[in-house]
Amino acid sequence: MPARGFLNRAAERWSDRPALIFDDHDWTYRKLADIVKARRLALGLTTPHESDAKAGDTKVRDARTADPSADDAAGRTIRLTPHLDDDSLVDILAYWSSNKPFALLQPGWTDHERENANTLLREEALRRGDVVFFTSGTTGLPKGVVHTRESLFAGARAIAEHFELTPRDRWFSPLSLAHVGGFAPVLRALTTGGALVLPSHAGARTLRGSLLEREATITSLVPSMLRTLLRDPAVPSLRRVMIGGDALDEDDLVLAEARGYPVVPTYGMTETGAAIVDLRAGRPIGTAELRASPDGLVFVRGPSLFRGYLLETGVESPLDKEGWFATGDRGRVSGAGNVVVEGRALPVFITTGGETIDANEVELVLHGIRGVDRAMVVGVPDPEWGKIVGAVLWAPGATSSVHTGGAVDVASVRDRCRERLASHKRPRLLLIVTPGSSGPADATAAVTYLREHGTRITYR
Repeated sequence: MPARGFLNRAAERWSDRPALIFDDHDWTYRKLADIVKARRLALGLTTPHESDAKAGDTKVRDARTADPSADDAAGRTIRLTPHLDDDSLVDILAYWSSNKPFALLQPGWTDHERENANTLLREEALRRGDVVFFTSGTTGLPKGVVHTRESLFAGARAIAEHFELTPRDRWFSPLSLAHVGGFAPVLRALTTGGALVLPSHAGARTLRGSLLEREATITSLVPSMLRTLLRDPAVPSLRRVMIGGDALDEDDLVLAEARGYPVVPTYGMTETGAAIVDLRAGRPIGTAELRASPDGLVFVRGPSLFRGYLLETGVESPLDKEGWFATGDRGRVSGAGNVVVEGRALPVFITTGGETIDANEVELVLHGIRGVDRAMVVGVPDPEWGKIVGAVLWAPGATSSVHTGGAVDVASVRDRCRERLASHKRPRLLLIVTPGSSGPADATAAVTYLREHGTRITYR
C-alpha cells in the first residue's frame, strides 16, 4: 500500500467499517476518504496523478488549521497548527494525499518560536513527500525534524505488525497531532482497518471514562497520563497501552500490572518516527536495528528514520555513511539483539558541598511525581556550596504559580524528594514549566532560568 494513497485503498478494502469515532457519530472509511478528497479539492490541492504542478502552487489560505502568516510568497511548504479534532485531521490527510511538503506547528508556541519555525520553512530545501515535526533545539528555539511519508508509513507498519493490529482495534489517541507520537497512531489505525478514536470535544470525560465509553483496545500515552489511569481498575477492552515520550517509573509499572493494565513501555524519539523498541520484550520493533558502541552509546538504523534536520542552510542528515543514527542515549544490545536503554549517554554529575551526585538519579525520582511529564536536573552555581541542585519540571496540569493550585507544586516535590533522596541530593531550586511555555532547552539555559525564576525549596 503506497504511503500517500493509503486512505483511498483503505476505503476500497474497508468501505463500511468505522474509521473515525466521535462523541455522537462515526465516519466510515468511505465517508472519510470522500471528506478528505473534498477538502483537498477545496484547498486547490491535487494528487501527483491529477497534476504535475509544483509544490509552490499550493494555496493555503482556505485551510482550517493553516498558519495565517504562511502565504504562498513565503515559501512552498504548508504550515499547519493542528488540534485534536476532525478538522485538523482532515486537513492533515488532505495535504498528505497531495504529497506536498507540510509542517506541523505546535499550538502552544510563543510568537518567537513560531517566527523561528516559519523562517526555517521559507528555505527551499524541502521536497515532495516531506513532513516536518519540531522539537526543542539546543538554542531554545524549535528544531525541525524532516521525515518522509515513507519513513512515517514504515514506522506505522512496523507497529501494526508487532502488536498484531486488526480491523477490530479501536485506537484512542489523546496526544497532540503536532508531535510524532500523536501523529503516528493516525497511520497505525487507518492502515490496518481499525478505528481512530478522538478525545471528547466536551472535555468533561476523564481519560478512563473516554477509554471505557469508546471501548478502546489500544492507546498511546505518556507516563503522566498513565498515572491518572492507575487510580482506578483497568479498562476491560484495552489489550495494549503503549507508553513513550519519557522513561516509565518502575513503581508505575508495578502498579499498572497490579491494576491489570497491559502496559508496554517503548523507546523512540521524533527522529525514529516514534517507537522502535518494545522495552518489555527488549526487542526492536519491525526491521529497526540497534547497536551499542564500546562506550555504551546507542545507534539505530532502519526505514522509519528521519531524512535530516531542517537548518538555515537546508536539510542536513546526521546519519553516517552506513545509515546509523547516534541517539544520544546509552544502553546495551546483546548478541541476540536484546536491547536495554539506560538513559542519557553522558551522566551529569553535580558536586555540591563536597558530595557528588548523579543528576539522572534525581530526575528518575522527580519523574515519579504525579503530573510531571519531564524533569531536568542541573547544578546551579552557589557562593556557599559551590553548586546546588536545581530542577526544572514540565507539568501540563500545573498553574502559573509553583506554590498553589496545580497538580504539581513545591509541596509535592518536597515530599517526594524527602522520601526518596538523601539530603544532599534534594533540589534546592525549582522551576515548574506550565502550559503555553516551552521552558529551557538545555542545561545551560536551565541554569539561567533557575537563577532568574526559580523558587527556593527548604526541607525541615
